[in-house]
Amino acid sequence: MPTLRDAIRHLWRNIGFTLTAVLTLGIGIGLVATQFSLIDGTFLRPLPFADGERIYHITSQPLGDKGQGFQRMSFDEFAALHAQQQSFDGFAAFASETYNLVPASGAPQRLWGSAVSDDFFPLLRVNPLLGRVFDPGADRPGQPLRAVIAHGLWRNVFAADPGVIGQTIRLNGETATIVGVMPEGFGFPSRESVWVNLRAAPAEKGALAPPAVEALGRLKPGRTMRTAAEELNIAARHIWQSLGRSEDERRPVQVARFQDDYNGGNTGPVLYTMLAMTAFVLLLACINVASLLSVRATDRMRELAVRTALGARRRHVLWQLLAESLSLAALGALLGVALAGVGVRLLQTQVRTRVDMPEWMYFDLNPRVLLFTVAVAVLAGILAGVLPALRAARVDPGIALRAEGRGSVGPRADRSGRWLMVGQLAFACAAMVMAALFATSAVRSSKLSLAYDPDSLLIGRIELQGLPYVDAGARVRFYNTLVDRVRQTPGVVAAAASSRDLVDPGVRSTFEIAGASYPREQDKPQAFLEVVTRDYFAVIDRPPLSGRVFTSADRVDSAPVAVVNRSFAARHWPGRDPIGQRIRRSEDAATWATVIGVVPDLNMHGINNMDDEDGWYLLQDQVAWGWLELLVRTNGDPAALVDGVRAAVAAIDPDQPVHSIGTLRARTERRVAPLNVIGSMAGVFAIAALILAAIGTYGVMAYGARLRSRELGLRVALGASRGGVIGLMLRQNLRTSAVGVGCGLALGYGLSYPLAPMLPEVSNTDPAIYLVVASVLLAAALLACWLPARRAAAVDPMLSLRGD
Repeated sequence: MPTLRDAIRHLWRNIGFTLTAVLTLGIGIGLVATQFSLIDGTFLRPLPFADGERIYHITSQPLGDKGQGFQRMSFDEFAALHAQQQSFDGFAAFASETYNLVPASGAPQRLWGSAVSDDFFPLLRVNPLLGRVFDPGADRPGQPLRAVIAHGLWRNVFAADPGVIGQTIRLNGETATIVGVMPEGFGFPSRESVWVNLRAAPAEKGALAPPAVEALGRLKPGRTMRTAAEELNIAARHIWQSLGRSEDERRPVQVARFQDDYNGGNTGPVLYTMLAMTAFVLLLACINVASLLSVRATDRMRELAVRTALGARRRHVLWQLLAESLSLAALGALLGVALAGVGVRLLQTQVRTRVDMPEWMYFDLNPRVLLFTVAVAVLAGILAGVLPALRAARVDPGIALRAEGRGSVGPRADRSGRWLMVGQLAFACAAMVMAALFATSAVRSSKLSLAYDPDSLLIGRIELQGLPYVDAGARVRFYNTLVDRVRQTPGVVAAAASSRDLVDPGVRSTFEIAGASYPREQDKPQAFLEVVTRDYFAVIDRPPLSGRVFTSADRVDSAPVAVVNRSFAARHWPGRDPIGQRIRRSEDAATWATVIGVVPDLNMHGINNMDDEDGWYLLQDQVAWGWLELLVRTNGDPAALVDGVRAAVAAIDPDQPVHSIGTLRARTERRVAPLNVIGSMAGVFAIAALILAAIGTYGVMAYGARLRSRELGLRVALGASRGGVIGLMLRQNLRTSAVGVGCGLALGYGLSYPLAPMLPEVSNTDPAIYLVVASVLLAAALLACWLPARRAAAVDPMLSLRGD
């Protein structure tokens, strides 16, 4: 305690130094805590249910490596696994789908929802706010459709009517009875607004078969995820045999944490890379504080020498100095937590409003994050204080007491300051390189869709659901009629429909080429597939490179035709004319389509995806997809046509909603919002690194000028000009800066390789990014060096030579 009291007393006496060090550490700790809160809310926090850490996600893993993380299993597979598994206390199925809701009064709307087995809610141990959940047996064949609705739907559509239980609604053309209302905030597994009973066979004749499903399991105490997966795969092999599945149809069962599957892809690597960037900023802050502590240790050298000469042991001196650095870290942690609280709230608001987040995901400063922050603060205090403390504790008291005064310290201290300066600039440069790569990727990705003139295109999604559209002819007639109606609306230049909205990637489809052989299913190639109506290429204003595109001559009853893009043609028919070649979808082996044209590559991989560009197009009349995007090119304000489009849809089928309707620009901004959030965060990290590097460089330079005050005074006294002294100091420190920036560029280059798959539209070897980072950092270092050099050169040489 006396050591701690002495440390606090010393810090209070030097309030300027203390505030600078605390602010520096607080910025670094706050950034790390904010980023860790993001990781915690995304991956580490258990699901918000009783014993949520025991709930696992069970799916099928496709054979081969074609980019899928997981796939659904058939309802029959789920039912058999449910009957044979022994590792889980609860085992439930769900199939997330979109639903067209038609309430008793009001306009139709599209909802996210899930068809769930009867043990779904009991597994989660969540009770309804009103009514009940599904009775046992609700998922048996022939059961009527029942619905449990979310709190938001109950409030917004039913005006929070407590008498909603027992009312009927139409979901995808089928009547459902509302049996329950869930509490506010519940939307599992994602952002569901309605849950219906998953029936082994529907009640209405002619309806579609049960959808493929995912499963949830509550792991029994004492069991592990690995043993559960082994048990399920043993059971699956028996199930495959009983169902007569071929080798190509046998897919291993995988068990994973639900959060890991939901946030798959690049989410984890991106977030952990951002955490590494904040760690670099914190290391930079630690080096800055170490520089400040070194200056203080030099100023206190006589005091510490006197204490040692009077009998104080060196370890006591060491602990005294470490106590000061740890006290600074504790104060920095308090400031960091306050800054992180602001940052987390801003992040929560930005992500919630701009990114589609599941209801169970949120960011806060919970005990786990606070404990991590405390550990980081302790480590920062040790890193910042241990080297200055060791150096001060090793000083010979006799030498220190004989020192003549300021400016008489030898070159060793100056060299240590330069090494600190190299470290500062290296870590700052590496952090800025990674931040610049993320920020550049976000900016370039957000501008890609401009090729489609986003301000003149109106987009709205329509999903034909339910019994009326089981028939393929009904789907074809609906979209053809809709496109014709919209085309006749005043202000419309052209209209078409497509399975892709020009922003998101197309569907990856497995296909076959006539004349090629594929010994195994996984040997078949994949490419992006887009299903379009005839005028699609006119709407996006992209004529063919060769051949033709779809015309009125291509009909339901005519020969199937296809259009491929340039990359597809170059990959599969190099040096040959693709016109006249035949291809077919693997799931439609009976229908060969003849290639009639080649079009430019049109970003079928989406605006922020690094997949291959290969893609092909089929005609909606010959494929009859149920969900398409309506694309309308206008010669005025697209927003003025929204009501007209809704009216055109209602005139054909009043039960069909148009959702996500807006301009292509609005759709693009929504799609790139996650990248923009990441880019903004990367920008904050880069600015913090730049500021801390400049402050640290200034501190090291000022410290070095103090150590060399006698030398510089002597130079001026012997006739050196003040400009010459400034130039000498700038040249020496710019060499040090160049070494630090060079090391940082090399470090940033090495760290950028794992980032390459996460950086759409930017290369991790782009020399312009490295040149800009190096130039900005060297300019900041030059300014930080010039100010102390100018001040040192202006000092009266007689005062410098007189010393203490």
